[in-house]
Amino acid sequence: MDRLGYTRYVAQGGDVGAYVTDAMGRQAPEGLLGIHLNVLTAAVALKDQLPAQSEQERAAHDALTTFLTDGFAIVLEQSTRPQTIGYSLLDSPVALAAWMLDHDTDSYYKISRAFVDGEPTGNLTRDNIVDDITLYWLTGTGASAARWYWEFGRAQAAAGAAGQAPPPVAVPVGYTNFPGEVFPAPRSWVEVVFPGLAYFNEARQGRPLRRLGGARALLDRGPGRVQLTALIGACERRARKVRAARGLFAEPPKAHELTCRSAKAS
Repeated sequence: MDRLGYTRYVAQGGDVGAYVTDAMGRQAPEGLLGIHLNVLTAAVALKDQLPAQSEQERAAHDALTTFLTDGFAIVLEQSTRPQTIGYSLLDSPVALAAWMLDHDTDSYYKISRAFVDGEPTGNLTRDNIVDDITLYWLTGTGASAARWYWEFGRAQAAAGAAGQAPPPVAVPVGYTNFPGEVFPAPRSWVEVVFPGLAYFNEARQGRPLRRLGGARALLDRGPGRVQLTALIGACERRARKVRAARGLFAEPPKAHELTCRSAKAS
C-alpha cells in the first residue's frame, strides 16, 4: 500500500478474500487501520460452538447446514482433487462455464435468474457472468484457482497438527450482513470469532459482496458509503485509545490517506 501512496487503509474481504483479510488482521501490517468482512468463514469450523438460542441464530444455523450439505462440493473437490477438475477447466470452455454456473446451489439459483428469468441478482448480469468466465478462460487460471483450496487446506492441516494456533486479530474488526449471502452471521456469532468487534451492521439493501465485483457496495454512494465511514471512524477511535495509552500524539489521518482495499478473490 505504501507503493500506492497510502499510509493508512482498511481491508475488506468476502468469500476467499475473507480469509485474506482475516490473515491481514492477524498480521497487522503497518498502516492497516482495521478490517471489514461480510462472510464469517470461521463459522464452518466452529458450527457446533455457535449460539442457537434466538430465532435469528437458529435460522443462521439452518442456512449454514444447507450450505454444508448441498453447496460444499466446490470446496471438497478443489481442496482434495484440484487437478482433476483443473484439467476440465483448462480443456473446455463449456466445462469451465458449467463449473462456474453450477458449482454450488446458491450460485446456480442466483446465476440462473439472470439467464432464464432475466432478473439478475445484484451485479450478476449476463454480461458480467460471461466476462468472468472469459477472464478465466483466456488467462488459463481455472486450475490454479482451484489449487489454492488444496494449498490452503494443507497449510491449515499442517499448522493444526503442529499445534500452531493463529495469532489473535490485532486491529479493529467490522462486519456487515448483506441480503442474499449464503448464510447470515448474527452478531453473536461474529463476536465468538472476533470478541473485540468494533462495528456490526445488518444491511437492508445492497448485494452480496462475494459475487463479481460486489465490493463496490462499500464504495458507492448510499448505505455502503455510510458503512465504510462508520468503520473507519471505529478504527480511528480505537487507534486514538491505543496511542493515548502509549503516550503517543493521536493525530487523525488526512482524508487522502484513507482507502478501502478489497481483498476479494475468486
